[in-house]
Amino acid sequence: MGWLISRDFTKKEQVADLIKGWDIGDTGRSQICLGHSVRGNVLYAVFQTQIDGEPSSDAYIAIFLLRKDRGYGWGYKDMTEACGPYKYDCPEKLFKLAPVVTNPDWRRACRDRVASRKAAGPLVPGTVIRFRDGFKSGDGESLDGERVTIIRKEGRGYVGEFESSGMRIKLFRRHIALDPVPRRREAIEAQKARA
Repeated sequence: MGWLISRDFTKKEQVADLIKGWDIGDTGRSQICLGHSVRGNVLYAVFQTQIDGEPSSDAYIAIFLLRKDRGYGWGYKDMTEACGPYKYDCPEKLFKLAPVVTNPDWRRACRDRVASRKAAGPLVPGTVIRFRDGFKSGDGESLDGERVTIIRKEGRGYVGEFESSGMRIKLFRRHIALDPVPRRREAIEAQKARA
């Protein structure tokens, strides 16, 4: 259950190596990749076993956690949907390629996350969000439920300002509670008016 790290792979090369499929010795059996998606440092892929080129089993979803080791290359830790991974952004298109469900709770959590992100809409300046439970500030204070107003987009994240103290913080989508705060619509309308 550890990590397999390459010597010199880039992330792109590691993903390509994982999705190319493989033969199982001289048995005539092989694994082929029917589809894949990379979300951050997670590769979701649908594989199917074939015997002499004919499908012999139901397709399944494999999840590869990706990381780079200092001094080496990229590597992965693999699991299947049945393991109940704590990554919930597998796209719907892969569920359609693997119709046999081995973990309905995981698939439901993935669908719920996509729906909540769509409902939340864009995080434009002026949007008010709440921190998800479980995050702490640099000095160890809990940020559970803290409200932050988005100031601007910065790189992959956002700069926000705490309503309680006026202090600014760098945050990412993963920090944000999935239920939107009602002032988001007002912020979007204000941004459209300024444009």
